[in-house]
Amino acid sequence: MLLGLFQNKFGTDGKGKKIIIFPKVYPYMWKEAIETPGSFETKGVFCHPCIIATFAYFMGTISLVPKEVQDRQGHSPIGALALCTAAVERALRFYQTGKLVIPPKRSARKFSKCLWGFATGEIVRATSKLSPKQWGKLKELTMECTEEVLGQSKELMCERAGVRTGRALCIERDSD
Repeated sequence: MLLGLFQNKFGTDGKGKKIIIFPKVYPYMWKEAIETPGSFETKGVFCHPCIIATFAYFMGTISLVPKEVQDRQGHSPIGALALCTAAVERALRFYQTGKLVIPPKRSARKFSKCLWGFATGEIVRATSKLSPKQWGKLKELTMECTEEVLGQSKELMCERAGVRTGRALCIERDSD
């Protein structure tokens, strides 16, 4: 399903100018995306297991932040979900041929505004339209996945246990 999904398709506009034709549906953004003749039947927006696992890792890491800071007066983490979704797309693009292909130019490997600002902005617009019911479903799926994801995170296990690594001990007193 993903092979060729991200390869640019070209057409022409009304004036004969070459333009990129973007897909109407990005299957990785849905729990189910079934291709039918001429369209897709979709279900479960932002509920693909890759997005849920990535978002679960984020939600688990912020679980260490005090609740009053975390919730921000009940606002949903629109930007966080958008960044997680863009990160999943970026990872899938590296495997679009079925094998890992890292771009040879270092600048093309970055997760930067230049490369990902447009896509992330589009995803922010989509996540900002999610209903409270859809956010509830996302949070439910995320919570189911969080403990499994967090159990694999050595950094989070260290944080919860109060362990400090050399990064935290990299301190030097001012000297003359």
